[in-house]
Amino acid sequence: AENREADFVSNLEKATRADPKDVRARMMLAHYWLARRDAGKAIAEARAGLDATGEAQFHDVMGSAQALQGDHVSALASFVKWAELQPGAPQAHFRLAQAQLVQKNPAAALVALDKALALRADFLDAAFVKVMTLEQLGRRDDALSLARDLQAKHAKSGVGFLAEAEVRMAARQYPDAARLYARAAQLSGQGQAMVGAYRAHALNAQPAEGEKLLRQWLGSHPKDAVVRHQLSQGLLGQGRHREAAEQYEVLSRDNPRDAIALNNLAWLYGQLNDGRALATAEQAHKLAPDNAAVLDTFGWLLVNSGQAKRGVDLIAKAHSKA
Repeated sequence: AENREADFVSNLEKATRADPKDVRARMMLAHYWLARRDAGKAIAEARAGLDATGEAQFHDVMGSAQALQGDHVSALASFVKWAELQPGAPQAHFRLAQAQLVQKNPAAALVALDKALALRADFLDAAFVKVMTLEQLGRRDDALSLARDLQAKHAKSGVGFLAEAEVRMAARQYPDAARLYARAAQLSGQGQAMVGAYRAHALNAQPAEGEKLLRQWLGSHPKDAVVRHQLSQGLLGQGRHREAAEQYEVLSRDNPRDAIALNNLAWLYGQLNDGRALATAEQAHKLAPDNAAVLDTFGWLLVNSGQAKRGVDLIAKAHSKA
């Protein structure tokens, strides 16, 4: 809670040494490395936990870490093993289905999803993915039927409206998709669905309608960074640089560690001949020194400010990263 991560890891390691069969400590440690996107350490901890405790759920962490490495074949094998060892765990079948979809096997994924839903009828994540899988299999009527069933049974969650919106989007029925996305956002309080509404309006050649929705949402949810990023990007894409900069300024004030917001703001400042451009780019670079876009922005701003050698070095690094 105090962000003392080194002490957090140290105490968990002490706990596992004191009691090698402490499932909770081992699981917390494995999930810590997974959250930090250190797949190698997550896999090592998951294997150690599995060897010490025999707890089948360590296959979930292992599979997730293998997927993070891009090793989707091994990830699928890990989820298969988890489902075999814990056939009564709905989450195991759900994770298996997700891995099968990554492997482009929607038919097998549908079988796993049905097992998950048979074990837990109110498993909304599984039901949502089932709608998407039915659509992928070309069974659009079945997908819409399930989405509407979710709307009737779980009206307050918004998941059924979101599911139908995705199906309508795939069918290029953009006005219906926009309406359903907006409804899902209002019910769930999740701005990501409102981003879907914006994109549906944009694809229907109505960007102003989408922008209006985003601004209305931010009026009541001013801290929603996902929606503000979409608004900022939309303004940037339309060449409305001053307005985009204002939105990125809000994002960077709300989260000074948002490297993407700072990078885009630096680029916009450069276009607007704003003297804050270089300092803003340097701030983004400190936060994301290996990000190609950040390196590119900072490098060109350095070149344009007369610091050509350093700028060219950063641009070359950006080129190698991308």
